[in-house]
Amino acid sequence: MTPQEHNKTLGITHLVYGGFHALLMALFVVFFFFIMALPHRNSEEIGFITVFMLIMFTFSLLFTLPSVIAGYALLKRKSWARTAAIIAGILAAPSFPHGTALGVYTLWFMFGNEGKALYADNERAWPSSNRFGALPNANPAGIWSAGETHREREREYVPPPKMPDWR
Repeated sequence: MTPQEHNKTLGITHLVYGGFHALLMALFVVFFFFIMALPHRNSEEIGFITVFMLIMFTFSLLFTLPSVIAGYALLKRKSWARTAAIIAGILAAPSFPHGTALGVYTLWFMFGNEGKALYADNERAWPSSNRFGALPNANPAGIWSAGETHREREREYVPPPKMPDWR
């Protein structure tokens, strides 16, 4: 498979995984309403069931949302898709067996040479991806050679370019 096909497959599988979790979340909500509709419930039981369902909803959302976002980003080839896919793959991995398979496949592709090459141009376009915090074309390590002293650097000063005359 080509890197583009791997990327498309990952995008679709992340969307399917997120959709599956969203479907389960919807079924839990329906089940919650049926439980709440049963007669003879006191306020302590209702409070416990409500807190339990809110916790379940939060965890389900925690595992669903990153996969949906990553799937969308991968299919649209967004510049941040690689980062989103890595996060979604790590969050999906504990969900055995499908999430584990998706997490392993995501991490294998994104940390492999093909995945890095596919998103290399996008990472170079962002100045924040440079580990020195400089502009993408700047080379902080190569500004001065190792043997230069402070005085030699001072002699190489080049004044900034003149501002254009806008008159």
